[in-house]
Amino acid sequence: QGLPSGADQPFYRMVPDMGDCVGLLGGPRGVRYVAQENLEELPLSERAISHELLPHFFDGYDAASGTFLPVQQLRYWYSRDPLPDTGLAVLAAEQAAAALDKLSALLHSHALDARGAGLLGPLMLLLGAAGSAADSAAAERAALALLAAHPSGEVE
Repeated sequence: QGLPSGADQPFYRMVPDMGDCVGLLGGPRGVRYVAQENLEELPLSERAISHELLPHFFDGYDAASGTFLPVQQLRYWYSRDPLPDTGLAVLAAEQAAAALDKLSALLHSHALDARGAGLLGPLMLLLGAAGSAADSAAAERAALALLAAHPSGEVE
């Protein structure tokens, strides 16, 4: 109501800067629903904002481009939207690769411990009790592939 462009325009959920809310409005405000005609582009120097909800939506802020880097789930949902070239994506990929390497080493270590403790036999029996032969075979292949991937070659 009272919008010159009417109600048939895009509306957006906006997260306001807490400093502005307190300074201009006297207290904190939550997410706002704003008509497109009421949006204004801010200069780069004013784009970094502070709000308790930001970590739920963004992994970081790139001051050079004045853009926020969305969390992984938002990047998945909106994969067609271009990401800013901040170097943060490359860093995140490198960190993910390092984490996967550590996880792989941990899984191999646990597989060897399980084999040494005589737990793999019962595990195979449990897998054999799957709901169908196809499920059992797939589970057994996955377990054997995990064990075979051990870089030490100790698992046959």
